[in-house]
Amino acid sequence: MAPNTKPEFKHTLDTDTSHSSTTVEVAKPIILEDQDVILKVTGTTVCGSDLHLLHGSIIQLNKGDILGHEFCGIVDQVGPGVKNIKVGKRYVAAFQITCGECFYCKQKLSSQCERTNSNTTAKAMYGSQTAGFFGYSHFTGGFAGGQAEYVRVPIADANLLEIPDGVPDEKALYLSDVLPTSYNAVKDTAVYPGDQIAIFGAGPIGQMAGVFALGEGATKVIFVDTEPRLCHLSTLARRAQGQAPSNRLQEAQLRRYEQGDRGQQTQGDVWRARARRGHRVRRRRVC
Repeated sequence: MAPNTKPEFKHTLDTDTSHSSTTVEVAKPIILEDQDVILKVTGTTVCGSDLHLLHGSIIQLNKGDILGHEFCGIVDQVGPGVKNIKVGKRYVAAFQITCGECFYCKQKLSSQCERTNSNTTAKAMYGSQTAGFFGYSHFTGGFAGGQAEYVRVPIADANLLEIPDGVPDEKALYLSDVLPTSYNAVKDTAVYPGDQIAIFGAGPIGQMAGVFALGEGATKVIFVDTEPRLCHLSTLARRAQGQAPSNRLQEAQLRRYEQGDRGQQTQGDVWRARARRGHRVRRRRVC
């Protein structure tokens, strides 16, 4: 910012060491690199994975970090190297930041981009690191997120998708994370016609993964979770799939399988006993 320039907006999240959040006033972001875009945010959401930050599961969240990796908006400024993004047009951002040119990005595995996150802690812990993520701590690059009035989008030509006229923010936001994540989960696990599958976690992504699995021809989808989420699943799936037969859907109470009936062995007990005997637990589809 130029000297004496006042902050131009007021809505961001600020997380301190106690893992709380608040709204503060900060400076409007500026163009830092030639391929940057400044997006005026018109829609943003809170993702379930944001809770990992507040609970401390994701490290290196610093005081003053701006959260939010699901957002869309109107382009306010473009850098001199931006080719295809136009001021005044509406765009939705991907949650991960891709360079579009490295080995993984060319394989359409952009969440593993080799160039947008140089965090050395992640590399030391896991041998590599993910791509940079918006608003998801310095562990994923330290990029400011979209729970703000404005956000800087690096390498904008590769990380923004234009929103067609007539598509509201509420629908476009699904493309930032939850819908492609659930679709990719079904494609990556290769659900085939006739498969019977189990989905652990019946939140928004789990629900959409179930719908996509039915679309791929799965004969049964078993949702494993706790109430109150399970009670809504049949209604949601029938609405999405055009009256899907009820025998293709099944709900399973997670606590039932964790604890079992008093005095009876649970499946978890079996797995733990096998592990103690040195047996390798094999991963397979649940029918």
